[in-house]
Amino acid sequence: DIAPAARDRVADGGTLHWAVDAVPETLNTFQADADATTTTVAQAVLPSMYRLDVNGRPQVNPAYLESAKVVETEPEQVVLYKLNQQAVWSDGREIGAADFAAQWRALSGKDSAYWTARNAGYDRIEKIERGANDLQVKVTFARPYADWRSLFSPLYPKDVMGTPDSFNDSARKKLKVTAGPFRLKKVDRKDEEVVLDRNPRWWGHPAKLNEIVLRAV
Repeated sequence: DIAPAARDRVADGGTLHWAVDAVPETLNTFQADADATTTTVAQAVLPSMYRLDVNGRPQVNPAYLESAKVVETEPEQVVLYKLNQQAVWSDGREIGAADFAAQWRALSGKDSAYWTARNAGYDRIEKIERGANDLQVKVTFARPYADWRSLFSPLYPKDVMGTPDSFNDSARKKLKVTAGPFRLKKVDRKDEEVVLDRNPRWWGHPAKLNEIVLRAV
């Protein structure tokens, strides 16, 4: 059903109009009323440490991650992430351990003030620390978690995940800080559309499209 084309065969520019069921109620994928469109927006404008390949297997996303591997299994499972040094949020701050730690605390299930819908994996993390430098993040699990590659995809900035109030409200209608090939241009509830445009600060391969318009049909 899909005919892949090499990147150099795809024209540069243009707008993709994409039919969706509805304008999402929230742009936070970890909330109960998040839907498929929430996920679509998040994949375009936020970091994902891993992406699924055509066979459904997680692959390192080099735009954000140089490598990630289990460096210890005893007495506890420890995963060391080495981040791409070019990866920055739209406000200029480097993506780093503080963002990983804020997301873990929000999704750990230990604080009911966070209105979270899913905690799988995050509830097994014991601690998150800075590694040997700012580009390394060390994640220690209290109990082994085989599917650790599914975590931190998407990754929200600490501004969203840092407190219950910001988690519950700040990413419902807008995303002030992003870090993807696209950025969130507008959410128009009157015309029932979400508009994404190219991120001029993107450090990876520039997006081919100028805009993506997600329109409720």
